[in-house]
This record gives sequence, C-alpha cells and structure tokens, in this order.
Amino acid sequence: MAPLKSLGPDGLPPTFFQNYWDMVKDDLYFLVSDFINTGHIPRELNRTYICLIPKVSAPESVDQFRPISLCNIAIKIITKVVADRLHGALDHIIAPSQSAFIKGRLISDNILVAHEMFHYIKKQKQGKEKFLVLKLDMRKAYDRLEIFILCSQALTAIIRHAESDGNLHGIRVRHRGDPITHLLFADDCLLFARVNLQEINCLKDCLDLYCKATGQSVNLQKSSFTYSPNTHDRFKRWFLRILKVQYGDGPSKYWGLPMDFGVSKKFVLMR
Repeated sequence: MAPLKSLGPDGLPPTFFQNYWDMVKDDLYFLVSDFINTGHIPRELNRTYICLIPKVSAPESVDQFRPISLCNIAIKIITKVVADRLHGALDHIIAPSQSAFIKGRLISDNILVAHEMFHYIKKQKQGKEKFLVLKLDMRKAYDRLEIFILCSQALTAIIRHAESDGNLHGIRVRHRGDPITHLLFADDCLLFARVNLQEINCLKDCLDLYCKATGQSVNLQKSSFTYSPNTHDRFKRWFLRILKVQYGDGPSKYWGLPMDFGVSKKFVLMR
C-alpha cells in the first residue's frame, strides 16, 4: 500500500502500520485470524467513507459520479487476504465466457470473438436467419457493491438454463462450432440471440431474474441493440418497446479496440 494513501474512518494511513509494525502486528494478526475463523467483523471497523468522484464536468445525478470507498487499513488487509484465497479458485468458478481479471485468461480473446460475431451478423443481408446483439451496461451506483466478476457467474447460469430449455439458441458462426449466447468483459456484457419474440422475451426474463437475485441494475440509456441488416424495422421497434433499449449499428470500439479491424487484426492488436 502507498504510505499516504487516502484515510479511512480510523484516520490511520498505511505508513503508521509500516513504522510501528512491531507494536501493532500481533493485534492485527489476531484480528485477521478471527475474521478468517468466524467470518465476523466488528461493526465499527467496517465503517467506510464514500467519496464521489464526478465523471462529467457538471454532474446532475448520482450515476454521474464514480464511488470510491475509503476503508480502514485493517479492512483492506482482510479484503486482500480473501482476494488472494479466491484468486486460485476463480478459474474453476467463473465460466469461460468471462475473460477479464482471471489468471490465465486474456481480455483480447473475447474482443476477437466479439469482432468475429459482429462481422458475421453484419454479413446477414439476406435470408431467413436474423440475429441481434444486446450490449449491456451495468449501472454503477454508490449503494451497490462492485462484485460483478462473481455476480456475472449467476448471469451465466441463468442463460445456460434458458439455453438448455431451448428458449435461447445463441449464434453459431460455423456449422461445427458451438453457439455463442454471451460474452463478458468485467462489468460489460454482450448477449447474442435470434430475432424472434420468444428469445427477446427470454432475454428479458433472464435479465429480470439476474437483477433481482444479485441487486445489479442495467443502465438502459447506455445499453443498445445491434441487428443483422436483414432485420425489418418493425422488429426493432417491437423489441424497443419490450426492453426499452435503443438500437443502432453497434459499437465502433469495444474496450479501446475498433470493431472493424480492416485488413490486418495483428496491426491493430500490436499497437
């Protein structure tokens, strides 16, 4: 920890513990050990200051602020211990559809898959098969914990259940390939489906259940639909009324990389 990192309610910076370690190490050790063994944290110790950092020059609502939690040092140490213990198990807990912040996985893997999916969808200018992509943006508010990496596994489980019931089919780019129903990038999500009423209603049910179960919330203003070119406008207006999500041509960039790589993907990815 930085020696003079922002103070929590106890008013003690990390440099205090670093300089007086011989005096505080035993108490701190027993505090952390007690939490590991009992799962209990004293209420006073768990108090936190919430600092709201504006995202825009003239914020008018809470969702235009970025919340920063100023915790006590002891809580930061406990959190670090828990995170380190989870670190070795996340690869077994979190589905492969989530590529961010998991050891051994690369965000670029899902970016490349997303590019291929958008490329395939935009080529569907004729034929009966029509596809859509729903780009979700999860609302970040001061009263919600940022634990989307774990919460996203609940979304994966819900989508897999709908897929096994035959209510969602995803998009199959190759005949022998597996259908893709969703991709996760930290707290961003892409959902893939066919253009029909059954699947759009199923997506709505999945999202409603997920939000109710986890306390997460979808930011409808920043979410968007992308449709294959052979989709009639009446479907777009129809689905807009169901999910209250606007439609467009898809994101020009995703996680800082253009969705249209042009001739050379290698050149773009190595920049």
